[in-house]
Amino acid sequence: MNTNKPRLIVVPSLFPKDQDDIRGIFVVDWIRVVELYYSVEVICYEFSNEIDPGIYQEEIHGIIVHRLVLKGRKGSFGKIVQYWNLYRLFIQYFKRKLCSARIIHVHGASLPGFMVVRAITGVNVPILITEHTGPFNKISNSFFLRNMARYALRRSDVFLPVSKDLYKQVIDAGISHPNTIVLGNPVDTSLFEPDGDLKREKAILFVGRLESYKGAMKLLKSFHALSLDKWKLWIIGEGPEYDDLKAFVETNQLDRRVLLFGKLSKRDISMYMKRASFLAFPSEHETFGLVVVEALASGLPVLVSEGTVFVEYVDESNGILVDLNKERAIEQGLLSLIENLSSYNSIEIRSHVVQRFSFENFGGILRQIYSDVINKVEISQKR
Repeated sequence: MNTNKPRLIVVPSLFPKDQDDIRGIFVVDWIRVVELYYSVEVICYEFSNEIDPGIYQEEIHGIIVHRLVLKGRKGSFGKIVQYWNLYRLFIQYFKRKLCSARIIHVHGASLPGFMVVRAITGVNVPILITEHTGPFNKISNSFFLRNMARYALRRSDVFLPVSKDLYKQVIDAGISHPNTIVLGNPVDTSLFEPDGDLKREKAILFVGRLESYKGAMKLLKSFHALSLDKWKLWIIGEGPEYDDLKAFVETNQLDRRVLLFGKLSKRDISMYMKRASFLAFPSEHETFGLVVVEALASGLPVLVSEGTVFVEYVDESNGILVDLNKERAIEQGLLSLIENLSSYNSIEIRSHVVQRFSFENFGGILRQIYSDVINKVEISQKR
C-alpha cells in the first residue's frame, strides 16, 4: 500500500470472494478508476455457515479486503440476532480503521450506509453513497431499510445514484439529497472492445443472472419460435431459471443451436462479446444495466426493453427498444436486428460508451468529486 496517497475506505454490500467471483464485481471497477490517486481498502461483510466467523484480511484483484464473516441464522429472531451482531462488530472494527481515512465511499444506502454513518459519529470524514439496488422498492417497501437509507443519505456528503431512473425511484420513496450526481457505472473499455481479428458469428448473446425478470426464458422461446436455423443463442449466467432453460433446450432439441455456459469470468464474457453479432437483454427492470453498456463498448448493437433505464443510453443508432407488453415484441426485435445488422457502426456504438463511462473519463469526474468534497470538509474544519 502506498502510504503517500490519501486513504479511501470502500464499503460495499457485495464484493467478490475471489478472482473469478462476479458478485459485486462492479465495485472493483469503481476502485480501479481512482486507485492511482488513492490508497484503497475495502471493508465488507457476509453471513456464512461454511466459514468460521471472524475477520479475514485478503487481497482480491490487488485490493486489500477486510471481510467480516458472521454466522448465518434462520427465522425472524435469528435474523435480528444476525444483524445486531453484524452492527456491533462492524462499528467496532470500522472505528479502528477510520483513524487515517480521508474519504469513505459506500455502495448501498441502507445497511452499509447506516452502519458507516453510525460508526463515524463525531468524526469529520466525508462520505459518498452510491446506490445500485433496483427496483428501489426492495428497500422502500421495508420500514427498516427505508429509514436506514434515509438516515444514511441525510448524513452523507454526496449521493451518486447510477441512473436517472433509479434516482426517480428514490425520490418517489420520499428520500432526497441536496447534492446528487447521476454518474452511471464505470466500464472497462480496454477489456470490452471489438477485436478486428475475430470474425463475428451468427450468434445472439444473453448475459445475466437467470431470473424470470431478466428475460432469458422469454428470449429462448422467441428464438425457438423464429426457427433461425443458421443462428445460435448463447446464454451466459446462473440462477433459478437454469434448469428450466436446460429442460426447454432438451425438450425442443435445441442443443446444437442453444448453448448454456453457466457462470463465466468477466474476461471470458468479454471474449463472447467479441464473437457475437448482438446482445439481447429483455430485462423488465435494471438500475443501470452494466452488461448492456459492456456490450456497446464491444461494438455490439443491443435489444433491450423500453420504459426502463436503457432509454438513457440506447436509441436507434445502437440498438432496438422493445415493448415487453406487446405480443411477439422480442421476436420482431430479433428479426429487425438481424435484417439491419449491416446498418450499425460498431466504432460509433463504442465511442459513445468511451466518452461517458470509460475508466479514464469516468475516473476523472469521480476524482474531482472526491477532491471537492475533501476540500469542503477541510475548509469547514478550519473555520
